[in-house]
Amino acid sequence: MALIATEDVRCATCAHAFTVTVRRSIGPTERPAVLADRLHHVACPACGQALRHETPLTYLDPHTGDVVWVRPPEDEAGWSAWAHHASAGLAAVQRAGAWQGPPARLRLVFGLDALREKLVVHAAGLDDALVELVKRGIALRRPRVADGLRVRAVTSTGLQCVGPGTPGLVVPHAQYARLAAQRDALAAAWPALFAGPWVDAALLTRSRG
Repeated sequence: MALIATEDVRCATCAHAFTVTVRRSIGPTERPAVLADRLHHVACPACGQALRHETPLTYLDPHTGDVVWVRPPEDEAGWSAWAHHASAGLAAVQRAGAWQGPPARLRLVFGLDALREKLVVHAAGLDDALVELVKRGIALRRPRVADGLRVRAVTSTGLQCVGPGTPGLVVPHAQYARLAAQRDALAAAWPALFAGPWVDAALLTRSRG
């Protein structure tokens, strides 16, 4: 069951202040809303401007083992502290015997776009650390294209990605497969990417927050 709360927001267009209902904890029943980009999308009651409200929440799926801590995008600079909180929170839940399901796969993400990407990648059976290395490879070749790149779908043709100024980019499955064949060596070279809850290409280019 989703945990519900209310928050005060202000419209960026007309500055009208109003209250929105948000979900603090969600699960598989809210998955369609996440995938359709509907979760926490609201309209300003004064001017009608549509906006997406980014707020902390947790995604829990006891069937797949997904445990995703979601923080607003502006919290990314403090990722190290949030990774610690996420790990400690899951450990507490497990000690209390409250987690009933397969081994938990803990992830920390910043923003609803990142949550959506994790759900898509995991549902396709892909290793999200390898997916981030795919994106890193794109960034090395085409930095502007790779900025903010997210996997929107995994189809028979490859990984369909979008990003700011990039309406569509398809990464062939063969590109992912080449990395998958070297997974052990890559995990040894990039231990933080494969071992921690924050699995994101940005981790490879910044120091601890």
